[in-house]
Amino acid sequence: MRTYIFIDASNLFYGFDTEYGWEIDYNRLRKYLVEKYFAIEILYFGGIDTAVGIQPNKEYFHDYSGDETVNIKNYVAHFENILTTYEKLSRAQIALIKKFTQQVKFYRKIESFGYKLFLKPVKRFDTQRKANCDVDLTIKAMANI
Repeated sequence: MRTYIFIDASNLFYGFDTEYGWEIDYNRLRKYLVEKYFAIEILYFGGIDTAVGIQPNKEYFHDYSGDETVNIKNYVAHFENILTTYEKLSRAQIALIKKFTQQVKFYRKIESFGYKLFLKPVKRFDTQRKANCDVDLTIKAMANI
């Protein structure tokens, strides 16, 4: 039997970390899912921040028609380029880019544990941030039935 595990990062994070204050050991979680459920693939659907409030043509652009997930290598290169070439960054914008770098470190770490990443740019609505990975997760699940 083929077992695929689909993780909605938002539900996992807000369900455990925020609600209960539990910190998730993603490596142990992966090992548990493989041993207990014989998972052959663990797919992690999450959002990644892309906007720092500079000129729209300087923000990170994700081509939805070409890639299922944000390419982390291109994402990092984009923000490294912004830090070195864009002279009008505020302290807040620099801090945001550094925060984005921390996000990437987390994603690279769980990827090294064996998770397959599906990252979407986060959209902002007033004070809320949403990546809306539910549809992507559902489509991927249906494709693997």
